Amino acid sequence: VRLGQRTFLNLNAMTKEQILELIKAEEQRLYAEYLELREAFGNDDRSTRYAATQWNAVLNLLDQIENENN
Repeated sequence: VRLGQRTFLNLNAMTKEQILELIKAEEQRLYAEYLELREAFGNDDRSTRYAATQWNAVLNLLDQIENENN
């Protein structure tokens, strides 16, 4: 289930590790999307900047989770 599809997840049925893996997969998907848009339209394109913002938001979330676990 992809987060970007706004699919409702039964998070109570998932372990912490499964949720973390889901977030990591979404980060990788957003990064790939950002790279694709950057290649096609350049850094200054509105869609590229938006994709970078989405990717950075999830990346920052992962960083915060890792810092909390250390």
